[in-house]
Amino acid sequence: MEPGLSSAAAALIDLLRVVHLAAAAIGIGTMVATDFTMLRHAHKPIGPRHWQALDAAQILIGPTLLVAWGTGLLLVFHMTGFDPSALTPKLAVKLAVVTVLTLDAWFIAIWIRPILEEAGGIRLIELPFRQRLALGIAAALSVAGWSSALLLGGSEMLGAAGFALLLPLIGAVFVVALLAAVAFALRLGVVHRRIRTF
Repeated sequence: MEPGLSSAAAALIDLLRVVHLAAAAIGIGTMVATDFTMLRHAHKPIGPRHWQALDAAQILIGPTLLVAWGTGLLLVFHMTGFDPSALTPKLAVKLAVVTVLTLDAWFIAIWIRPILEEAGGIRLIELPFRQRLALGIAAALSVAGWSSALLLGGSEMLGAAGFALLLPLIGAVFVVALLAAVAFALRLGVVHRRIRTF
């Protein structure tokens, strides 16, 4: 128990941490399941199964982000009193990561969903490279962001780490995910060209 906290207050802080980690786990689980569904049906015409998978993900991700922000800000207030000088590198990086996740959810809603709607009847592998890349980047940012949030929230060791460790570590997670997105977009194009030659 933290010094100066009553048993009830300590229990409340622990509950906030558990809920915060649960939100991250739900977020990454939702996005991995959605990405798997999209890939599994990449060779089938875009239709209800794709739209339903994305809609189900958005229904979960919206409240999950609100929970992540709410519990996260309460924990930040507990640890810093919203004093900027008390903000640790880990907290600053976590705030940046959740901001990226929020922007990515907005990107999916205003850009990715319309792409899938307009492409009804076309297979994912037949989409132009630019659109395949947009789909891959949205998925990569989601998976990298939720993975980073879970890593930062669950690691005690990173609590004392500085920017010199955190920025390369979390940056590497995002770079690998984005490179995978580019590879995904290129690979689908190669598969499509091979199918057309037969």
